Amino acid sequence: MSAGYPITGSPGSSRPLRAIALACIALVLTTAPAAAQQGPGGRRMLDADQRLAQLTTQLDLDDAQVEQMRPIVEEQTKRQQALFESYSGDRETMRAEMTKLRDETDEQFAEVLTKEQMNKYRELRQQRMRQGRPPGRGN
Repeated sequence: MSAGYPITGSPGSSRPLRAIALACIALVLTTAPAAAQQGPGGRRMLDADQRLAQLTTQLDLDDAQVEQMRPIVEEQTKRQQALFESYSGDRETMRAEMTKLRDETDEQFAEVLTKEQMNKYRELRQQRMRQGRPPGRGN
């Protein structure tokens, strides 16, 4: 090796091996949570807090609405993640389940949001769908 570090476990060589091992462990620990937040196709999903922050900004939610939306968004995120984890390759079944989840979530959102906010939410979702990024996904 050009760096002059032996690869064997001989005395004095544990420092480079330890650094490589620590780097590998750090890589695994930092990429595992990101992989857990991916849906089909490897696209990154927003977690519940990120999604709620996004909705708060986009829809100008007040504090009371944020607190009412929190359990809805958390449950929706948990159910969506479970669907992705159980994905078996049957796109039609997945699409039907995601549509059902979206409709249920929309009904709950409609109980919290004003009519104007709900219209804006639907408009934003349609824009994301046209761009090929389903709602709840990061850029």
